[in-house]
Amino acid sequence: MSNTLTSADRRVITIAIVVAGISLAIGVKYFSHAFPEAAIEFRVNRDDSTPLATKFLADRGWSASGYRHAAVFAFDDEAKVYLERTQGLARMNTLTRGPIRLWRWSHRLVKPQQKEDFMMVVAPAR
Repeated sequence: MSNTLTSADRRVITIAIVVAGISLAIGVKYFSHAFPEAAIEFRVNRDDSTPLATKFLADRGWSASGYRHAAVFAFDDEAKVYLERTQGLARMNTLTRGPIRLWRWSHRLVKPQQKEDFMMVVAPAR
């Protein structure tokens, strides 16, 4: 028994494809407005930020030898929400590309069984 599409089936499929295409176009156009994280300018990635962080520490007379290193991408969510609500997305995107640095590579150096540790941050747009 073969199944054939009726004209109603073809119409439903056509409408679904048109709606999906329109949804895709709207999503692509407004994605960076809805999600400002998508517009982050990464001039410095995680691997590039590690030597910058350890150099910062060495320039201040501290050695990173013997320490365990961890690096994560972090951001200040409270500041981001505040800027989104008070300034709007367009103004927030302008501010975060300039004087305000919400996103960062956060580096931490620790030694087991020792209270002292070091924390450095590097902006991805350095």
